[in-house]
Amino acid sequence: MKLLLAAACALAPLLQDAETEAKTMLERAESLARAERFDEARTLYRQLASKFPSTAAGAVGARRSEPSAFLGWKDLVRAGPSSNRVDVVLMGDGYTLEHMKTFDRLADDVPRLFERQKTFREYGSYLNFARADLVSAENGVDGFGRVYETALGGRVTGTIAGHVGIDRTKVAAMLAEVPDNDDLAVVFVRQGVLGTGGRGIAVVGGTDARTTIHEFGHAFAGLSDEYDAQQVVHPGPVRNGINVSSTPDPTKVPWAHWIAAKNPVVGVYEGGMGKEEVTQFVEDSDCLLMLGCGIGSFVTPNNASILQSVRPQRRGIANGVRSTLQNAGIMVGTALTLGVAMAQLPEDSQRMILGHSGTGLSAFDVALLTRGARYALLMLALCCVSGAVLIAKTCLRPAPPPPA
Repeated sequence: MKLLLAAACALAPLLQDAETEAKTMLERAESLARAERFDEARTLYRQLASKFPSTAAGAVGARRSEPSAFLGWKDLVRAGPSSNRVDVVLMGDGYTLEHMKTFDRLADDVPRLFERQKTFREYGSYLNFARADLVSAENGVDGFGRVYETALGGRVTGTIAGHVGIDRTKVAAMLAEVPDNDDLAVVFVRQGVLGTGGRGIAVVGGTDARTTIHEFGHAFAGLSDEYDAQQVVHPGPVRNGINVSSTPDPTKVPWAHWIAAKNPVVGVYEGGMGKEEVTQFVEDSDCLLMLGCGIGSFVTPNNASILQSVRPQRRGIANGVRSTLQNAGIMVGTALTLGVAMAQLPEDSQRMILGHSGTGLSAFDVALLTRGARYALLMLALCCVSGAVLIAKTCLRPAPPPPA
């Protein structure tokens, strides 16, 4: 018994030294990962796992030596202590060792993306951002009979458009490696399309900025989709949520308190959760008919009147001037009308309308655009009335006396 006790006492310092050395190697490997020296970090993790397999640090090294693994993490924005901040962890899936720096550049830009969005800019001081560096053995997304080995199991979901999804248990395992996190992650899947979000995880296919903000709303705030485009074959009934309701009654929706407070931009709008409701719009054919009647009853007689008021030998010049003024008016009027109609829309929605990006407007954006269009049409109506008054005054002037 004394012999065993003596052996244990002799081994204790050696074990303690091994734990200390293993911990030092682990810290060194993590430092290399933060410096984006991922190849060196992986080599050191393998050495750690081989040299100190029975230590806690050695177990971490073995885990991080897997073909698809967590290599390290780095603070991108530290607005304050985690105890009173929201900690957001950015991750990548499908980024092999040679492409990991590409993900790092993407992650570095995400805080600036949130700063550019009006709502998040207002609350930017409440957000901490960290980057988790994950290596994937392969670059791909599971689906259509193909399976890839990636860090987070990126896959094609069952939606009509094939939105990208991930394995939530793998995300949770990676979050456990990052200290001071709120189980809130934004995952960028390199070969994915569109995105999904909810319960703390926002998944973004590719790098689209609008999708990132959209899916983060699902993940962080539990918001539901505010567009009526159907995403699945059988969507089921509308579920009541923070921002959607099965009733149009403004006194019974979950956000009734905002309406009661007379907030000017909060209301009840039809469409959401992939459900297209019945709305009252003038049919396109009716609009075209009205436009044709207006052009036929005014533009043609007006052009004829202008040309008949000049000498025949000068009608070519008069028609050229008329055509130039008309085209200039169309260009200025279109720009002015669009500017007024879109003035209340967010910048991202304006870019989408102009054809630069995006897949659709939310019901709220449609309501803002409709209200802006009414203001634009009112402005055009006032311009028409003002023009009619000026023309009437001109017509009422006495004709000049004939030349002597």
